[in-house]
Order: sequence, then C-alpha cells, then structure tokens
Amino acid sequence: GITTAIAANPALQVQDTETLKRNVADSINQLLGLVFAMLALAVIIAVLSIANTLLLSVHERTAEIGMLRAVGATRTQVRMIVVIEAAILGVFGAACGLALGVLYGVLLRTVMAPLGITEQSLPWPWLAAFVGCGALAGVLASIWPAVTASRTDVLAAITTE
Repeated sequence: GITTAIAANPALQVQDTETLKRNVADSINQLLGLVFAMLALAVIIAVLSIANTLLLSVHERTAEIGMLRAVGATRTQVRMIVVIEAAILGVFGAACGLALGVLYGVLLRTVMAPLGITEQSLPWPWLAAFVGCGALAGVLASIWPAVTASRTDVLAAITTE
C-alpha cells in the first residue's frame, strides 16, 4: 500500500489523524513556549523602563516632593504616591499589550479560518492574571524610586527652584 510506495523516501511518514493532531499541538506548544519566553524578557524590560521613568519623575519633581514633605506629608505618603503611579503605569501598559494581543489573535483566527481553525475562546482568567502581573511589575519597579522620593531632604528640595 501507501507505506511501500513512500518507503524510498525516508522524509515521508504515514500518520493517522490523532498522531498528526498531536504533532501539530506539540509544535504549537513549542511556539507558545518561545512566545512566553519572549514575554518574560519584555516584562523585564518593562520593569526596568518603569523604574527608569519613575526615577526621572522623582528627580524632576524634587521641589514638589519637598513641598509636600514641608506641609506635612509623611514618607509613607510620598512612597505611596510613587507606588500608585507605578501601578497605574503597569496596568495601562498591560491593558494596551493585551488589547493588541487579542486583536492579533482575532486577525490570526480570521486568516486561519479557511484551514478549519475557527476556535474563538478567550482565556479570560489568563488575561486578568496578566493585567494583575502588570500592576505587580509596576509596584516592584517602584520600590527604588519610592524609597528615593521618600528620602528627599526637605530643605534641599524646596531650595532647588
């Protein structure tokens, strides 16, 4: 039969439908692993970017931070301002990234529809977890800038203007 017809070419294989589906699923899972690794690198870069942005923001707002401290703001309150700002940045960045990712997924499904790939489920728990991870990444990135802001010398800060 067909096995003897392709025996001359070792690159060809005879597979049943289940084996073919399993092989395609394994290939897709490998691709997803690569995508998750790239996502992890992107998150590391985003955390460093948020920390850098917040450090610059704290440096530029030295006088405002000094004024807040002079009128009675505690170190904890100043730290919380920076942490909340970072959490907002993280959530906004994650939401924008997820919106683009879902859009690309819908477009990919549309392109793949002629091949019979029409599944259209969104992993809502994963999406929510990624937004939560974005907020957590923002908060983690804010630790150093928040401590820097809270240690601002009040007198030196208000005399910089």
